[in-house]
Amino acid sequence: MSKEALKIAKIYTDFEKIVKKLEGTYPLPAYYIKLHSVMKAMKMCGDKKTADFKEIRNTAMKKIEELETMKTNLKNIPEEEKKDTFFQFVQSQFTTVDREERTTEKVTMLHALAFKQCAFVIECLEEIKLYDEEWQERRKYCLFKAGDIMKCLKSGTTPKRGNPNEEDEDGYSLNEGDGISSQPARKSTKGGGSAYPSLGPQPDLGIPDAVSNEESKSAGSSSDNDESGSDSSDEPSPPPKKKETYKPPPPNKPAKKGKTTKKGKEFYKAIELAKKHCRNCISNLGYNKVAPSIDEIEKALEILRELED
Repeated sequence: MSKEALKIAKIYTDFEKIVKKLEGTYPLPAYYIKLHSVMKAMKMCGDKKTADFKEIRNTAMKKIEELETMKTNLKNIPEEEKKDTFFQFVQSQFTTVDREERTTEKVTMLHALAFKQCAFVIECLEEIKLYDEEWQERRKYCLFKAGDIMKCLKSGTTPKRGNPNEEDEDGYSLNEGDGISSQPARKSTKGGGSAYPSLGPQPDLGIPDAVSNEESKSAGSSSDNDESGSDSSDEPSPPPKKKETYKPPPPNKPAKKGKTTKKGKEFYKAIELAKKHCRNCISNLGYNKVAPSIDEIEKALEILRELED
């Protein structure tokens, strides 16, 4: 295989590791991650017709058959619910990985692998059309953290916690503070808690104990910017110095008063929007952010009152 073809083939390997951890118990995230690996590989193959690229396409066709089987098993879940659940899954993984690294007693190579894996998962938001600029920055942040941790551990220095350019609301660096992330909180599911009842306990994909010792050993030989054929523009670099509080993509506006009394499409759209505001409220409460929590719950109540009328 040519160097370019090997780079594309590695996409399957990297994403398949994540899929295997999920598919038995968490089929919905596994489906979107597998789908993204196939779409990305096919896109990078383009119209190249050499034997090695033909082999990659043949692999893609087999994976498409597997995807069809996976899709059949998810047929009873409404499309919007699928997308919302996967978005929550990605958000949870990013928050978990970031918090774990900021609060753990000792940062290890496993944390670097966790950030790298999280970058792969974030990229899969393309498949539900929510891979916006904000999430692209988070992906770059994960790649920067993975590379920075590896470099520090190889050189014998202590990796800095969190975003090296970030300050919290009180003006002190998180590297000197208590390690609390500025990202939205989700209740930790390590130990059996359930963030999403429809999927059961959320898998802690990103935290160190989810990464094998074999992967940890191989990480030392991985280059800091090795990320399955990503563009050079994704070269890990420190994120910009700015305060950033996560805001989900703007959802559809609820139907106007008096138009959602009938339990049709607009009614359920409004219900989903109210649910999102409630989840945002819980996220803010995780970091004791009272005012934003009140704002979110008031938005949810306003929508529900319109439905009641």
